[in-house]
Amino acid sequence: MVDKVCETLLDKIRKSDTTIDDEKAEIIYYGLQNMIGELPKLIIVFGLAALLGIFKLVVLGTIVLMIYRGFAGGVHLKTHISCLLTSTFLMIGSTYLAKEVIYENVLLVYTILLAFNLIIALLYAPADTENKPIMKESQRKKQKIESILMVFLIYFLSIVVIKERAITNLFMYMITIESLMITPLAYKIFDNKTGDERRKAILEGREGM
Repeated sequence: MVDKVCETLLDKIRKSDTTIDDEKAEIIYYGLQNMIGELPKLIIVFGLAALLGIFKLVVLGTIVLMIYRGFAGGVHLKTHISCLLTSTFLMIGSTYLAKEVIYENVLLVYTILLAFNLIIALLYAPADTENKPIMKESQRKKQKIESILMVFLIYFLSIVVIKERAITNLFMYMITIESLMITPLAYKIFDNKTGDERRKAILEGREGM
């Protein structure tokens, strides 16, 4: 359903602007898929969160996750249904865990998570996909720095600024979940490919820019 809507919109866009070539059309299509595909998922997740009385936490967690994902990248699930089910499970489950689990030594737990997330960011961020490879090395460096700064910012907010433990727990969980989504293991589990192969093909001229 989502694919058909995106194809219809793309067709109308191309008819209104004849300068759009096949590659630009592919980029537009990818953007439409993300935008339209995310909307129903957010409505369902937020609706369920409201029914369960955890709406505020889920919204805050989603914001943190989406911001960090914008910097760090990560895997994409193959279907909208699998994405919806996985996102719902992770968001709702993480929020309940954040509310219910009380750590005796918050500083120690958060520092361990900080170290883990920094190592993952240094090794793998940003993690692109074959559908949307990051072409410029300067852009890759920029997103890596942004990812690292985001990890430090969430740690600082969680330790120094925010006093509500359910919120700080959730923030740390969201960063950690996103870190897991950029690892080679996640790409293997979800049958994703990085943008390396396509990036090389474009740079070598085997695929049009």
